[in-house]
Amino acid sequence: MKIKIVFLLTVLGNFLQAQTTDDTLVYKLVKDSLPSGYTALLTKQGVVISKTDSVFTVANFNNTDEMVSGDVPQNGVVKMKYILTINAYAKWTDKQIKSALKANEQTLSKIYEKYKIAEIKDSMDVYFPKNEDEQARLLLYYDDCEHLQPSLIKIPNFASGKYSFAIVSAIANSGRVIIPYKVSSETSQLENKLRDILRRHFSKTM
Repeated sequence: MKIKIVFLLTVLGNFLQAQTTDDTLVYKLVKDSLPSGYTALLTKQGVVISKTDSVFTVANFNNTDEMVSGDVPQNGVVKMKYILTINAYAKWTDKQIKSALKANEQTLSKIYEKYKIAEIKDSMDVYFPKNEDEQARLLLYYDDCEHLQPSLIKIPNFASGKYSFAIVSAIANSGRVIIPYKVSSETSQLENKLRDILRRHFSKTM
């Protein structure tokens, strides 16, 4: 089964590890630009930015500002940790990107089929579990997607100068979105701000 992969995915193998250019420089550029409540760490997987407080999420396209209290998922709402990973690479070619996308798609299709996710989508291609069994399968699917991230190829999603960059949200990779809008807007603004910082600096390397 062919699945449309509408989000870019995460991290590493020896293939990409060899192409990392200067995550240390990226770390220095972004660490002092973070708002209160966020931290940055330099790891073997790249620059990892996390939000101190967990966030509420819902399945993509089921976005709503309705909140729930506590840690127990209700009505499709799941509490997750916001984690953003940044890597810098020598500039990728279109061929490299297409090859990596295909490899990730093949890996993800296995768990998509394992939990029969196609049965849970409605006519608008939205995840809409109709009973407890489908809800349980969907949560297991999200969990597997999250644990699968280290085996996927991290794909750059923008370039500047001689470099390609991958700025990857673990929540977006799981096919979920953050609620309420105020928090979602906060994280989106942060990601845009970090892209602008990297573009401005690395455009000088052309």
